[in-house]
Amino acid sequence: MEALLAAIDRAAFSATRVVTLTLSPDDAGRARAQIASLGKILEERSDDDGVITLRAELLVEDAARFAPLEPLPEELRPAAE
Repeated sequence: MEALLAAIDRAAFSATRVVTLTLSPDDAGRARAQIASLGKILEERSDDDGVITLRAELLVEDAARFAPLEPLPEELRPAAE
Protein backbone atom coordinates (compact mmCIF):
# COMPACT_ATOMS: atom_id res chain seq x y z
CA MET A 1 0.00 0.00 0.00
CA GLU A 2 2.84 2.40 0.84
CA ALA A 3 4.43 1.87 -2.56
CA LEU A 4 1.12 2.62 -4.28
CA LEU A 5 0.62 5.82 -2.27
CA ALA A 6 4.19 6.90 -3.01
CA ALA A 7 3.66 6.30 -6.73
CA ILE A 8 0.40 8.29 -6.69
CA ASP A 9 2.05 11.13 -4.78
CA ARG A 10 4.98 11.16 -7.19
CA ALA A 11 2.70 11.20 -10.24
CA ALA A 12 0.36 13.85 -8.90
CA PHE A 13 2.75 16.29 -7.31
CA SER A 14 6.07 16.05 -9.10
CA ALA A 15 7.10 18.33 -11.92
CA THR A 16 7.79 16.68 -15.24
CA ARG A 17 9.70 17.71 -18.30
CA VAL A 18 9.45 16.55 -21.90
CA VAL A 19 12.88 15.93 -23.38
CA THR A 20 14.18 14.79 -26.76
CA LEU A 21 17.03 12.33 -26.48
CA THR A 22 19.31 10.75 -29.06
CA LEU A 23 20.63 7.33 -28.12
CA SER A 24 23.60 5.74 -29.86
CA PRO A 25 23.34 2.14 -31.04
CA ASP A 26 25.89 1.09 -28.39
CA ASP A 27 23.69 1.99 -25.40
CA ALA A 28 20.24 2.42 -26.98
CA GLY A 29 18.68 -0.73 -25.53
CA ARG A 30 19.82 -0.18 -21.95
CA ALA A 31 19.14 3.56 -21.96
CA ARG A 32 15.72 3.16 -23.58
CA ALA A 33 14.69 0.59 -20.97
CA GLN A 34 15.85 2.89 -18.18
CA ILE A 35 13.95 5.87 -19.64
CA ALA A 36 10.79 3.78 -20.07
CA SER A 37 10.97 2.62 -16.46
CA LEU A 38 11.36 6.18 -15.17
CA GLY A 39 8.72 7.92 -17.28
CA LYS A 40 6.66 7.81 -20.42
CA ILE A 41 8.00 7.52 -23.96
CA LEU A 42 5.86 9.80 -26.13
CA GLU A 43 7.53 9.27 -29.50
CA GLU A 44 10.29 7.05 -30.85
CA ARG A 45 12.19 6.96 -34.14
CA SER A 46 15.23 5.04 -35.29
CA ASP A 47 17.44 5.51 -38.31
CA ASP A 48 19.28 3.03 -40.54
CA ASP A 49 22.39 3.26 -38.34
CA GLY A 50 20.51 2.17 -35.19
CA VAL A 51 20.40 5.61 -33.61
CA ILE A 52 17.19 6.07 -31.62
CA THR A 53 15.55 9.46 -31.03
CA LEU A 54 13.01 9.59 -28.21
CA ARG A 55 10.65 12.19 -26.86
CA ALA A 56 9.94 11.28 -23.27
CA GLU A 57 8.15 12.78 -20.29
CA LEU A 58 10.24 12.36 -17.15
CA LEU A 59 10.35 13.83 -13.68
CA VAL A 60 12.64 16.86 -13.72
CA GLU A 61 15.28 15.11 -11.63
CA ASP A 62 15.25 12.06 -13.92
CA ALA A 63 15.31 14.20 -17.07
CA ALA A 64 18.42 15.97 -15.76
CA ARG A 65 20.30 12.65 -15.85
CA PHE A 66 19.73 12.35 -19.59
CA ALA A 67 19.40 15.98 -20.73
CA PRO A 68 20.98 18.79 -18.70
CA LEU A 69 18.57 21.56 -17.76
CA GLU A 70 18.93 24.93 -19.42
CA PRO A 71 19.55 27.70 -16.89
CA LEU A 72 16.55 29.92 -16.21
CA PRO A 73 16.69 33.42 -17.69
CA GLU A 74 17.59 36.03 -15.08
CA GLU A 75 14.03 37.42 -14.94
CA LEU A 76 12.54 33.99 -14.15
CA ARG A 77 14.97 32.99 -11.38
CA PRO A 78 13.57 33.02 -7.84
CA ALA A 79 14.65 35.96 -5.73
CA ALA A 80 17.45 35.27 -3.27
CA GLU A 81 16.30 35.25 0.33
